[in-house]
Amino acid sequence: MKRNRLSFKYFIMTFIFIMLIMASSKTAFAKSNTNTTLAKATSIKIGSTVNGTFVGKENEIYYYKITIPKDVGNQYITFSLTNYSSEGINISLRNQSNQSLDGLTDIFTNKNGWIRTRTDGGATTSDIVKLSAGNTYYIKITGYYELKGDYVLSVTNTPDDNWGTFDKATEIKCNQLKSGKFEYLDDIDCYYITLPKDKKRYRFIISADNETYALFANSNGIKISDTTISANSTDNSFSVIGNGQKIFVRMNSENSNTNYTLKVVSERKPISKLKLSKYKNGSKKITGKTIRNATVKITVNKKTYIVKSNAKGNFTVKLKKKLKSKQKIKISVSKANYKNKKKTFKVK
Repeated sequence: MKRNRLSFKYFIMTFIFIMLIMASSKTAFAKSNTNTTLAKATSIKIGSTVNGTFVGKENEIYYYKITIPKDVGNQYITFSLTNYSSEGINISLRNQSNQSLDGLTDIFTNKNGWIRTRTDGGATTSDIVKLSAGNTYYIKITGYYELKGDYVLSVTNTPDDNWGTFDKATEIKCNQLKSGKFEYLDDIDCYYITLPKDKKRYRFIISADNETYALFANSNGIKISDTTISANSTDNSFSVIGNGQKIFVRMNSENSNTNYTLKVVSERKPISKLKLSKYKNGSKKITGKTIRNATVKITVNKKTYIVKSNAKGNFTVKLKKKLKSKQKIKISVSKANYKNKKKTFKVK
């Protein structure tokens, strides 16, 4: 009899313990499903993933809230919803009045610009939508009938390699090759360069694998010139004289995943002077004048001589054989940052 009483007492205590665990579980679960109205929406951020569960109530609805940072850079946001239940669930993007936003620019397959509404059981739906920086949006997830099962919602974007505005333009240097990419439609990349005050001409060279538009502006953001770079080609039509000024380059393409390069180079100065003063028939010496401290290469009678011009640009070459009448003298002058100059003289 005593054993029966102990068994009954043990049964009662076990039952109470199990009920307490179940009650605790129900309370915890209820806390995780409080986002059933717009006002109680769960806040999420770009780059986050959240899990949810439909518990079998009729027409369950859960809300999530996301505020797009003002410094987001890339405003194309990807919404992905994975449905682990056996039935379809719906997802829609809403404003603060709980109105559906079906007029947003969408670079996925939907022509009317809204994120796909239905995700079948066991499937994942993803859509990319352009949102406004600084604005708050709501994601509404609906399970119809008495649906049971889990879902996973993730919100991401592709980091942008360039802000695309004059005030946050990326600096480049002369002769530096800058590679970039337009990660999405309407992506804009912006660069600036401060040119030396040396009166040299600087040329802007842009290559791209898709058609790309480039605008050149002064330090106040006022347009100086523009050009269109054809697909798989290079454009170097824009150049300016270096006067210590800042030049902005603003580029964009109508094709996402467009790769491009940008380089600003200083053009070599022309060698303005090259003349011979002594190169007569019968002479074994040639004298002449060019720019100072240049390398002068002289070829005559299949023999090449290399000398340097002095601080005044004068040079002299002593020959092994005498010059002959009508003999050709080929001269080439070179110097760093200068274009090579070639000229042929004929012995008189």
